[in-house]
Amino acid sequence: MPQVPHLAPKLVTWLVRGTGALVATLLVIWLLGRLGAILNAIVTRIEERMKLRGRGLGYRSVEVLSVDAILQLVRSAVGAVRVVASIATIYLWILAVAWALDKGGRVFPLVVAPFMSALSAVGSAAVAFIPNLIFLLVIITVARFAGRTVGLFADAVGEGRIQLPGLDRDLATPTRRLVTLLIWVIALVMAVPYLPGSDSRAFQGVAVIFGVLVSLGSSSVVSNLLSGLVLTYTRAYRVGDRVRIGDVVGDVVGLGTFTTRIRTIKNEEVSIPNAVVQGGNVHNFSRYARDGLGVQVHTQVTIGYDVPWRKVHRLLLLAAKNTPGLKYTPEPYVLQRALEDFYVRYEISAYCDRPNELHLIEAALCQQIQDEFFAENVEICSPHYEAQRENSEPAIPKEPF
Repeated sequence: MPQVPHLAPKLVTWLVRGTGALVATLLVIWLLGRLGAILNAIVTRIEERMKLRGRGLGYRSVEVLSVDAILQLVRSAVGAVRVVASIATIYLWILAVAWALDKGGRVFPLVVAPFMSALSAVGSAAVAFIPNLIFLLVIITVARFAGRTVGLFADAVGEGRIQLPGLDRDLATPTRRLVTLLIWVIALVMAVPYLPGSDSRAFQGVAVIFGVLVSLGSSSVVSNLLSGLVLTYTRAYRVGDRVRIGDVVGDVVGLGTFTTRIRTIKNEEVSIPNAVVQGGNVHNFSRYARDGLGVQVHTQVTIGYDVPWRKVHRLLLLAAKNTPGLKYTPEPYVLQRALEDFYVRYEISAYCDRPNELHLIEAALCQQIQDEFFAENVEICSPHYEAQRENSEPAIPKEPF
């Protein structure tokens, strides 16, 4: 009985500590439940706002992120916040229970010491990183200023306010992109030594592996990239030019970094790697048409020897003059390309300043040739003779020479 008065204070103390631990546990359970409800309500409200808006995030007319993509990002971010908040809540609950039940203070330092040590390490690293952070900010600021200066200069060249020898107005935009890319590459190379962990072996190993992968897998990419630069600055063609590259004939709709896109006369889009374009022959039908001389439209016909060549010339020239889309100056001309065994091969050539309609004008020229020849009762054919018949007359024009 004399020990009962001594047990009462201890029992009260343990009851108080146990009650505190129980209250902390109930509070944690309530907080975790409310945390889920609050975050779910936030996600629901954002979804309602996005559905009312009806569109995602975009730049000008290009949609960068759709509504579904934004909602997926929001759900992922809210899920990450929920995990971090849950871990922090559980950690605080462990601290409260340890403080309530550990009278000797042995568990509390084991729980708090690692956290305080981590905070101290993070704080020390943050303070030590301040000089490097200043250098990084300076590098980024200088790179942004240089990029904007190049952009303003390129806009002035593109608008014709500044003229530079060797740099045409249509080359201002690709030059700006190339110089801006070079500026940021230099900035990245200068910034790497100041990044956190750049001196570690892990960072260096990852950099080496990345370099090997890029060198092994980017040979064709680099080839197309360099070919695109060559095609851009040699001005082999421009957007809108009618060209023939290999077997593809059509209008250039895009000269990209890696491919050239062509819309054919059948309204099909064909993408050709720039390395293939540079390695082959490019026929540009718009270059001289744009300069004023015009591009030639030509076709051949074969007529027998019984038709005087002067008459054939006259009919071909008349057909060229009556064909819409062909120029009067320079004047069309006719060549006798070959004297075959049974017929003569004639070629009519005329100039056109509408290269994007070249196939239509050539078809119209063929139609006009048929009309002119048939109107003069001249047959367009390639006669062949197996033997000279006894009563047949030689295929010589009856008109005087």
